Amino acid sequence: MLPSVSVITPTYNRAHLLPETLDSILSQPFDDLEYLLVDDGSTDDTAALARRYGNRIRYFHHANSGEAASVNRGWQQANGRYVAIVSSDDPMLPGWLEHSVAFMDAHPDVLVCYPDWNIIDGDSRQLSTVKTFDYTLESMVGWFNTIPGPGALIRRAPLSHLERLRDPRYRYIPDLESWLTLGLIGRFARIPTALATWRQHEGSITVADRSLRRAEEFIELATSFFRRPDLPSSLHALRVSALSRAHWYASWVLQDTAPVRSALHLRRSYALMPDEPPDLPPPLRRFARPSVRDVLHAMRRTVGCGQD
Repeated sequence: MLPSVSVITPTYNRAHLLPETLDSILSQPFDDLEYLLVDDGSTDDTAALARRYGNRIRYFHHANSGEAASVNRGWQQANGRYVAIVSSDDPMLPGWLEHSVAFMDAHPDVLVCYPDWNIIDGDSRQLSTVKTFDYTLESMVGWFNTIPGPGALIRRAPLSHLERLRDPRYRYIPDLESWLTLGLIGRFARIPTALATWRQHEGSITVADRSLRRAEEFIELATSFFRRPDLPSSLHALRVSALSRAHWYASWVLQDTAPVRSALHLRRSYALMPDEPPDLPPPLRRFARPSVRDVLHAMRRTVGCGQD
């Protein structure tokens, strides 16, 4: 008999954080579950750790290929009616699966449900709670912010035609591309209860990686998304907004490592769209538009630090 839920955890050198995540899922009061741990070529003790869990998890290993490839391998092996992608450093909260599955069973028109979540530090201390947004397809595209966050549950049946869940061309934002794609297929719905966590620590890509390549991926995705042949014509009016938002995210990525590029991306964001979308939530609003004087100041900082 096939399980109701497949949980996929892609991991790379996270053996010190994995047990908390694994235990948080395997201890859920929900037996109809398969857990797939996909090891992206770890060189630490991940394999030995997986063996300690025996047949409670299905363990896969391949050469380092990036998170998207690991998620896709798990997607191809999964058997559940619902699928969740859980990062190896983000433990779930008690009741996550039970609550999420009940919600999806009660709302058969929903493709993806997602809860609120807590930000925790490297020692699992709670720092704050994030109340997620009630996304529509238009807001997902126009805001260019489609991250429901940890704990999202995906209905698999409408996606049986997808051989992969994430596009491996994107190393840093494959989840953003994936949510945009799923948004074109079905409805997203929020569960207004904190059921998951996201760990803020120095090893997190979201926190630590401020590379030029990561910034460029936002621009590339915003550009390629509007070239999709399956894009509804109603969404084309949001192209300028999405591209403006992509430049803002690129600016945010580079603000500490490449201040000149950051300032130029932010100026480009404002040039494309001087005003914020009227329904944009305050946490997603941009920094103030940098003046020419601000750019010159960033150039002096760059010369002084030998950056950019």
